[in-house]
Amino acid sequence: MPAVTPLDTRYRADALIDVAVPAGFTIILAWLSSHDVSITQGALAFLLSWMPWRAYRNWLRGDRKNIPLFALLGTMFCLAYAVPLFWADHVVTGIFGRRIWDSWEKTSRYLSSGRVDVTPLITHRYPLEDFQEAMAKMKSGKSGKVVLLPNGS
Repeated sequence: MPAVTPLDTRYRADALIDVAVPAGFTIILAWLSSHDVSITQGALAFLLSWMPWRAYRNWLRGDRKNIPLFALLGTMFCLAYAVPLFWADHVVTGIFGRRIWDSWEKTSRYLSSGRVDVTPLITHRYPLEDFQEAMAKMKSGKSGKVVLLPNGS
């Protein structure tokens, strides 16, 4: 049997099926969704459906002696997490589960209103010109919060 190269028709058809089925699944879910679907949600749903599909397709191409446990669990994971991305109004956030700009605004409000007092955390204050000394103090591990003051006072 000759070696399979990327230019072979069978290889191209397999590669197309490996991507087309999860992409079609994601497109159908997005089309049926009653909510706006972000690009991030679509990409996550595609990945969650592509990974088990790819594992299943690799198993089909192999000797089929072992049960593709990853494909089975991955499919359940896809159904549990990818499908709900389309059926409710979700906001996909970063790894910390927060919106960065909102956090800055809330922090600014808390500090300006006096609801949060951070002065006990500040152990050292330096004029901006002495930033090297301030950095050395922080690197030594013998400081809390070090504040650099732009106008030296």
